[in-house]
Amino acid sequence: MKYKHLKISILSIILIGLSVFSFQQNQSRDVLGIKVRFEENGARFMTLDSVNKLLTVKKTDTTNLLKSELNLRKMESILNQNHFIESAHVYLAIEGNVGVKIQEKTPIGRVMGSPGFYIDDHGNQMPLSPFYSARVPFVTSQVTQQNREAVYSLLDFISNDGFLKTHIVAIEQQNAKWFLTTRNHSLTIELGNQEDLERKFNFYKAFYIKALEDQNLSSYASVSLEYSNQVVCKKI
Repeated sequence: MKYKHLKISILSIILIGLSVFSFQQNQSRDVLGIKVRFEENGARFMTLDSVNKLLTVKKTDTTNLLKSELNLRKMESILNQNHFIESAHVYLAIEGNVGVKIQEKTPIGRVMGSPGFYIDDHGNQMPLSPFYSARVPFVTSQVTQQNREAVYSLLDFISNDGFLKTHIVAIEQQNAKWFLTTRNHSLTIELGNQEDLERKFNFYKAFYIKALEDQNLSSYASVSLEYSNQVVCKKI
């Protein structure tokens, strides 16, 4: 019985030793490279080169590092501080590469100005990119701390409506009233305030469908939705 226990103990020591040795050997290997994968829409506002530059620490190429020298959390933190990145996950793959999964932010409006910027789907400011221009409505009026929430609220409503998302190309605020420019038509929507947006846009959609059926949409200059339960149209 004692011999059996001794045999098991020796076997356990050997297995632990092999595990430690294997771990140390694995940690002493060079990192083979970085594999970056952009989620959902792919790379738009960033490039693989820009991601690699973000991960370069003290001018040391990541491919020259040992696995034991990697700080994956720090790499994630660096990426997550970037203005274009919604979330990043960095991990060490079995084959020896550093894997990077990146989810870019989603802009829902572009504020005109110098410099201009995007507003993302959380209401935060996002810089323009030299690599890609998002097809989102322009905000042609000034955005301040006082009206930023109102701007975001309207853009968010538009971005979550399949028809409006492709139909509205610009929004503008004038004296607390909102004016929307439509795509492919010289038609302005006079929204008024942001109360009862769903009801107002339902009225507009009904008008739009009827005007298309009558083939006279191009004859209208503006559509006012600011009055209760009615659509007031002005012809060219």
